[in-house]
Amino acid sequence: MAKHKGGGHKAGGKPGGKPGGKPGAAGAKVISKVLSETRTFHSRSGKTREYELIHPNKAREGELSKKYHMKDRKPGEQGNTGPNVRTRKVGRDSNDLARAVDDARKATGDKSGRNFAAFRYIDKNGEERIMVARSDGRHSEKRAGMEILERGGKLKEVYTERQPCDVPGAWCEEWIPRYFKNKVDVTYSYPYDNDIPGSKSTANSAVKRHAGKL
Repeated sequence: MAKHKGGGHKAGGKPGGKPGGKPGAAGAKVISKVLSETRTFHSRSGKTREYELIHPNKAREGELSKKYHMKDRKPGEQGNTGPNVRTRKVGRDSNDLARAVDDARKATGDKSGRNFAAFRYIDKNGEERIMVARSDGRHSEKRAGMEILERGGKLKEVYTERQPCDVPGAWCEEWIPRYFKNKVDVTYSYPYDNDIPGSKSTANSAVKRHAGKL
């Protein structure tokens, strides 16, 4: 993986990463078929925390989506996050996952309305880890979630800029409880309801305003 200490922007990994430049997919290594890099951010307690930023990998994600899909969505799942998922709105700087998302935005230089999400999970060795992904043709919640599932991780907490969607075909609000059966705390900063006209554009505008200040 490409290492980035102290929230810095030193790129490494594949040839083409430019020292001192902003890292992106060009500065990431392929680790177990995943384009990713390791970065750090400063937690609310002042500690330096590490997280993995994964980049879009359409070939791999296309295969995983055949395994982790909602094509057989059942009536009981419609609009239902189940008893294990607690979803609530929080402030933008309310937790460490939100700070990891902000660092990932700065690292990629992404000031668009694309959604970023951070996942806190326990890996198969019992170690707590954080993974961040962004939406880019595939929703960020699924991009990170599928990878964690493939690694045998146990999800504990999610921070996503926009509220998990109820968009047909994606249904992120239902996808999370379907594939992660344990208790999961899901927080977001911008409400998003596909049934409310203008909800998506309002949320995207809020994301852009915040990204522009980073």
